[in-house]
Amino acid sequence: MSRKKIILLLSSIAVAFCLLISIAFYIAEKNAESLTASYLDDIFYTEYKFEKVNIRLLSTFPFGTIDIKDLVITESVQGSNKAVATIKHLKLQFNLFDIFLKTYIIHRIVIDGADVKLKVDSNGVSNFSVLKKKHERKEQTNIKLDLRKLILRNSNLSFYDANKKLTAKTNIDKATLSGLFSKDNFDVSTELFLKKMTVEARGINYIKNSDLTLKGDIGVDAVKGLINFKKGNTLNLLKVTFKVGGKLQYTEVGVGTNIYITSKEADIKTLVALLPSSYAKDFENYNSSGKISFITKVDGVFGRNNTPHISAEFLVDNGSLNNEENKVDLTHLNIRGKFNNGAGNSLETSEISLEKFEGTLNKKSFYGDMGLININQPDYHAHINGELDLKYLQSLIRNKEIEKISGNIIADITVKGKAKSIKKISIGFSAVGYLQLKNVFLQPAKYRLNYRGVNGKLIFNKDMINAENLSAKIGESDFLMSGSFRNLSEYFFDNTKKVEINATLFSNKVNLTQLGERAYRKRDSTYHVGFPSFIGKADINVKTKQFIFNRFHTSDIVGKVIIKGNHIYLSNFEMNTMKGRMLAEAHVEKVNDHLFNTTTSSTLKKIDIQDLFYQMGSFGQTFITEKNIAGIVDANVENLFIPWSDNLHVDLTKVSAKIDLAIDNGELINFKPVAKLGKYLNLEKFEHLYFSHLQNSFTIKDNVINIPEMELKSNVMNMSAYGTHTLNNIIDYHIKLNASQVLLGKKDDDINFPNVTTDESGGLIVYLRMYGHANKPFIDADAKGLGNRILKELKFHYKTLRSFLFGDKTEPKKENETIVK
Repeated sequence: MSRKKIILLLSSIAVAFCLLISIAFYIAEKNAESLTASYLDDIFYTEYKFEKVNIRLLSTFPFGTIDIKDLVITESVQGSNKAVATIKHLKLQFNLFDIFLKTYIIHRIVIDGADVKLKVDSNGVSNFSVLKKKHERKEQTNIKLDLRKLILRNSNLSFYDANKKLTAKTNIDKATLSGLFSKDNFDVSTELFLKKMTVEARGINYIKNSDLTLKGDIGVDAVKGLINFKKGNTLNLLKVTFKVGGKLQYTEVGVGTNIYITSKEADIKTLVALLPSSYAKDFENYNSSGKISFITKVDGVFGRNNTPHISAEFLVDNGSLNNEENKVDLTHLNIRGKFNNGAGNSLETSEISLEKFEGTLNKKSFYGDMGLININQPDYHAHINGELDLKYLQSLIRNKEIEKISGNIIADITVKGKAKSIKKISIGFSAVGYLQLKNVFLQPAKYRLNYRGVNGKLIFNKDMINAENLSAKIGESDFLMSGSFRNLSEYFFDNTKKVEINATLFSNKVNLTQLGERAYRKRDSTYHVGFPSFIGKADINVKTKQFIFNRFHTSDIVGKVIIKGNHIYLSNFEMNTMKGRMLAEAHVEKVNDHLFNTTTSSTLKKIDIQDLFYQMGSFGQTFITEKNIAGIVDANVENLFIPWSDNLHVDLTKVSAKIDLAIDNGELINFKPVAKLGKYLNLEKFEHLYFSHLQNSFTIKDNVINIPEMELKSNVMNMSAYGTHTLNNIIDYHIKLNASQVLLGKKDDDINFPNVTTDESGGLIVYLRMYGHANKPFIDADAKGLGNRILKELKFHYKTLRSFLFGDKTEPKKENETIVK
């Protein structure tokens, strides 16, 4: 055939083809939208809408394509107009010759740019029941489905189950499923590429922004609803390949499962990456090595009311974790473990066991085993044996209650108990074995104080801990304790438990001021005293060489502390203090979290009264301080009742006591009431009185100190007094003076201090009343004594005599001048 004839033939074919395509396009376009709408009506329960339908012939040759643009499908929730799916392009592909037959047989479906949001509400109702079942559809003659390939590209898929608090979402980069989908039995070749896959359940991220690939062949039995994963199916996640096999079968009650997933090439880093993100981030800076092999099986029905049985076995072989920054080196790690969700196929019946774990942490070896039943409220047990470096152990477990820790612990201990949740470890707890602490340092996160030099042995026997020579230092304070503690371990996990203590406590020095200042992170100038409410019962023998609280210093303390509920008893306490000796009994009662009552009885022997006032802060007043008084005190204090608050504020209106007091070799120095009395009598010696002995009994009640009549023999004169003195320094004193000594004064040779003698021959007696505020009192003649006139005459003649004998030019007061100061 000549060239011209060939060109003519090809041209004729091309013209005919173009004409054929044009005719086909015209026919298809004319009926496209009505046929598409009719087809969608037949397959969807819910409402839908689309922008338009385009016919593609040449661009998808050899297939024709019905391109449905911007398809929106309404969710299957009554009364809702929200979309369950929006699809940028839904392409139904058919053979070109179907156009002329006016019957479109769809062999391929391509979905581009879909956004599918699947939900199940708290009642178990889904929003994606949008397709009619096969028997509910009409016989379609124009469009039929003979699907052989399904392609998804650049689509987003999300799923949320309100009951299970389960969220899953991913981007489908590309998914291709090939097979004879119209047959009752067919094989599907699958290639699935997912990006940024996230799976979260009950607030825990199990997979976060991870890529996943699935490849293999799947057998499908459409009649039985059976899917069979054939050999060779592989799942790739985090660059680790897993083999997938088994079957799935769809039934009316759910999805029947009998599948397995295995791997022999996973490493520790992959295992860590598969942990929930809240745990995995703790290992971000760790390098790892070692292989993990495991097999997971799922067998049973997965549905709204059913959960399949899940079991897994795993093995870590010669693994390691190291962190150069924290100097953590965990090597020779071998673990063999199992998991299954138990007879009830639930979290409550789930079991996890590490049948064996062993390793070396910074060259210190350990081994053990552990297990738990019921993930919701675990019943757990664990055993560990070996020596652990606490600094590196903290770097691994990241306990947030601990800021810093170091030292070693030697353990051979088995623990078991129950827990409120996987995070709140214990409801019941018991342990058997021991812990040996070696030079432990502990800095809690919430407190500024730290514990250093912690040594000793703790022996566990179920709920009992016996401490052997347990020692620690906190600031300047040190402690050495031996004894028994019941429920102490449980209290750390469950603070409703009450601890019982029977122990002996020895200390060289306790600086309570420093302990209080370092208690909390926030510096506060006000003390806030707590109550050891975690202790239900305690019997502690105390021996302390030195105790300090603010100015209060004592030494050689012995006694017993007894705690019963909201009561603390200090029994048989003896101590050296204030250059003397004190014996005391005390009872502290907790009224509420902020209020406390203290009742004390004590005996003071040979106490230096200046030290007493200094160390006790002048008992919270400034009327009389250590600068105003001196002497040696013996006293009995009975039932001193003091109500106080957690910031050490005392309610003075409720203080009560009975006090028997004796002062020897006493002095009153610039004591304002006495100095005022001396100024009133023009006797300067009243600014510094000496007295050999003073004895009296006081009572305190209703904010008033009641002072019975007492005699004071001083270097200036003899006097007696009685009256009242309120705790806010309002006084009412009744004073009796020896008039002869007021007139002439005591001669120096009359004084033989400390045994002062007075003129026993008698003389004129003067009665005075001192009243008002103690810092600025008023003085008058006392109506209970002689009249005011005698007092005036006495003072007038006294001044006249001084003027005659010593040349004192001071004019005496006239009769009508007041003498009240």
